[in-house]
Amino acid sequence: SCTANDDIDTVVAIERKSLIQKRADFLASVEFKVHPDSDVAKTGRGEWIIYPEGNCGQEDLESLAKDMPTDTRAILHGHPDKGGLCFFVMEGTREGVWQKLAMHRWNGTPKVEANRALYVDAEAAEESERLEEAGLPWGLDLIDQKSSTLHGKFEPMGNQKGKGVKVYVLDSGIRTSHKEFEGRAVPELETFGPKLKKCFWKIKKKSWYVKDCAVDGHGHGTFCAGIIGGKNVGVAPKVGLHAVKVID
Repeated sequence: SCTANDDIDTVVAIERKSLIQKRADFLASVEFKVHPDSDVAKTGRGEWIIYPEGNCGQEDLESLAKDMPTDTRAILHGHPDKGGLCFFVMEGTREGVWQKLAMHRWNGTPKVEANRALYVDAEAAEESERLEEAGLPWGLDLIDQKSSTLHGKFEPMGNQKGKGVKVYVLDSGIRTSHKEFEGRAVPELETFGPKLKKCFWKIKKKSWYVKDCAVDGHGHGTFCAGIIGGKNVGVAPKVGLHAVKVID
């Protein structure tokens, strides 16, 4: 009957209105963090990092990269299936991010942050030169003992000294040619810039490193890598060092 149909239409309309209200409430609860020095703050558009809350699966992140709103684009996402972080990066305006959030089914309220470039201060630019200083660094002197008294030597545990281990140094890059690394330091990835830049390529049986990739222009990353695996100043003097440039 017409009355029955009218009742069904009324129920559907009420449910639809409820869903719309829930979606509006959800979007209103999302916190947007915009840094003053970000492209978003300066121009109104730029890169946004979305951090899903709750259970994060690889399929969720991959689905976010599909069906992007007009005038936006997916840039990259994490790989939690391989032990990586859970995040999704897109480019666009705040309105574009709102549209993307509304299109996806979320397990919890995500956090949204405008991406920004990070820079090492001027003092850190001199840090790689400290690897040239003579003598055993006091930190290395103390790390192999319980006593706080310097004894002028460092004795790593075991004989491997980190051999066979790969350490990915996320910093300002690494000056891989530094003599402290004995050829064990290589460029791996550069995330500072508009696009990811792979430093290592392997096609079939051929492999090579990209020139001028993940190069340290300041010294901070090189200094940190030296502490990790420098021949004379490192905790693990035989470890493999992989430069991942995330700041400049």
